[in-house]
This record gives sequence, C-alpha cells and structure tokens, in this order.
Amino acid sequence: PIFKMEPDPDPENKGILVPLKLRQALNEDGHGGELPRTKATLGELRVGLAAAYARAFPGTKPPADMLTQFEALYPLIPELRAAAAVRPYCRFNQDYAAQPPMTRSFWLLTTQITLSKRLCLHAVIALEENQPQVALEDLKINYRLAAGVGRDPSLVAGLVDIGITAIAGQAIEEGLARHIWNDAQLTDLQTELARIDFLSQYQFTLRGEIITETIPNLDYIKMTLTKKRAAVSMYGPWPGGWLDLDKCRM
Repeated sequence: PIFKMEPDPDPENKGILVPLKLRQALNEDGHGGELPRTKATLGELRVGLAAAYARAFPGTKPPADMLTQFEALYPLIPELRAAAAVRPYCRFNQDYAAQPPMTRSFWLLTTQITLSKRLCLHAVIALEENQPQVALEDLKINYRLAAGVGRDPSLVAGLVDIGITAIAGQAIEEGLARHIWNDAQLTDLQTELARIDFLSQYQFTLRGEIITETIPNLDYIKMTLTKKRAAVSMYGPWPGGWLDLDKCRM
C-alpha cells in the first residue's frame, strides 16, 4: 500500500484504522485557515498560499516560489510522489465483514477527494512555475488514486472515482491553454486518459454493490426478522421469502 495504516488517536474513532499521516496533512484548519479552493485565480492562490505559510511558519521568510511553499505546508505531496515512483499499484483496505453490513465505513475512500484536490492544486501551481513534468506526474498519481478507489466494489467508490477524475480537469485545461506540454508529455497524458472506462467501471460498481452491500444487508434484515423487536425502521412485517426473491432478481 502507498499509505502506512496507523491507529487513529481520535477517541471518537476507537478501533478504526485510518492513514494518520494523510489525515494530518489534509487537515484544512491545520495552518490556521483554509487555502483557496482549486478554482481560485492565480492571484488569489498566491496571496492565500503566502498567508497560510506565514501562519504555519511565523517569523520565517517564505520561499520565493509557490511550489516550495505548498510542499512545506503539505509535506505529504512530495512523499506521495516519491512513493508513487516505486509503487505502481494502489488499493485501500476496507472492512467487508462489518456487522450490520450497512455500518461499513467509507471514510478511507471518500477522503481521497480531498487528497485529489490538493494534488491537482499542486499541479496547477507547477504549471504556473513552468514545471510541466511535475504537473504531469501529479496528474498520473491522481489517476492512480482514482483507479485504486475504483477497485473497491461499492457504489460510493465508483462515485469517488468519477469525482477524482473530474478534479483533474482544471489542471489539464490549464496546461493545454498554456501550450506548456511537449509532444512526449501530451502523448503520456493521452495514454493516461485512454485508460479511463466509465462504462466498465459502472458495471463493476453495480455488481460489486450488490455482492458486498445489497445482498449482505438483505440477509441481515432477514435474520433480524426472527427477533422479537426490530431496531431499524426499514425492518418490516414482510415474509422472509420476499427478500430471497429480491436477491434472485439481481
């Protein structure tokens, strides 16, 4: 795995494993304020980045370029880039045995949206600093994250995959508008884009949702029908055979 899994120190999340370093790096309030959104103008971005750096490192003269400032604020980005250079695959460990099945946490998947925003913001800054290869590598990592999330057999993962892919659009538009990538880099980018197949992803996502979510939930509901009192409003007085019939139709 790209990320080291460590116990979450938050007492509210007892027993839940999360990528601790990732969580710390993506805490938007960690530097005393939030950076401009990905679609901020470059002027707003420059001002916001300088202000965030001043809050995080008071009394320190900020680096001249935005890219160094950003990497100082989010050291995860260079760490992620270094890891991606030697680790070509990405996946996220999920608990498919959670009981009841509807309590399964998707936090590890959905938080990748925030990481994607920061990664693509890094790419936009790299383009502004005339470093097109750095921006291209950021986009490649972003698509690798999307592919890793998309391997999870759930509807949530499929939607997050689409979101991460869409977030990269601004950096691509920025690079094309600037005519900053050479032919080899454009070919590289086209290769990455050619791998995207939302139709196949859609089929995998829906089948995975049925196998890992819908059917286990129906089995759990059927099991609880034998108990004296149902704890959730979706449990009803219907015969258990109806649930089996629903599963056969899927």
